Amino acid sequence: MAPKNPIARFGSGKQAGITFTLDFHELVSGDLLPGARCGIRYDPLRLVPRDNGYVHGDPERPVTMHFRFTENGPIHDQVLLSAIGMVRDAVVDITGQGSMLHAEIFIPDAARELIVWFSYTDGHGEVHYDSDYGKNYRFRFVKLDIDVLQAVVTSDPQTPYSGFGVEVATAPSVTQVFVRFIAIDAPSFPKSTVPLTRTGATPEGRSLWSAFGIAVPYRATIRFKIFYVIGGVRYKDDNGGKYYIAPFPQ
Repeated sequence: MAPKNPIARFGSGKQAGITFTLDFHELVSGDLLPGARCGIRYDPLRLVPRDNGYVHGDPERPVTMHFRFTENGPIHDQVLLSAIGMVRDAVVDITGQGSMLHAEIFIPDAARELIVWFSYTDGHGEVHYDSDYGKNYRFRFVKLDIDVLQAVVTSDPQTPYSGFGVEVATAPSVTQVFVRFIAIDAPSFPKSTVPLTRTGATPEGRSLWSAFGIAVPYRATIRFKIFYVIGGVRYKDDNGGKYYIAPFPQ
């Protein structure tokens, strides 16, 4: 029986933020929701050519964020700024802990998602884009879309493997769900992706999806994230970049 309450999310209750790191990860923290503000942190070296003579935070060479809140909605533009002005000796850190550009936006109540891409015009007038190869970066309001209800590892001393299981509840618009996982204490065990099966619905009308008995190393500790599909687009729930753990730590 699934627990009454979903597994608590990392950073729940805090203002949302999205960090775009130099190693091309997009890390969401806090509660990304309509009717709330969202901070943006962006490493310009994702976009600016290294031999371009760019000085971090140069207002004459701005990096511009473009965003919209529905698939075909109006496009908004906002220049990203350096919080401490121009920095000639910028700190380079691929994980987002170095010199970053910043912005803050308000997500309206009617927003369906946040769609983002970036542009930069170099000294020769050529425009460069960071747009996930033209697909743009898309962020759903995961807290509204999906809850992880339980994550377990069951072990039978009579067998050489344990069974990993996960159950989630989603918005009715979700058409597919997958779990991607690794065994963090068994490095040789390959990263795996397994589809979840729709098993019913909650009294509130949310869809239930689950997979149990997935073979993993004996008494393994599993780190996982969830992918889900709405309208043919895949989104992820990686628990604010911290991932989920099974068995869930007390």
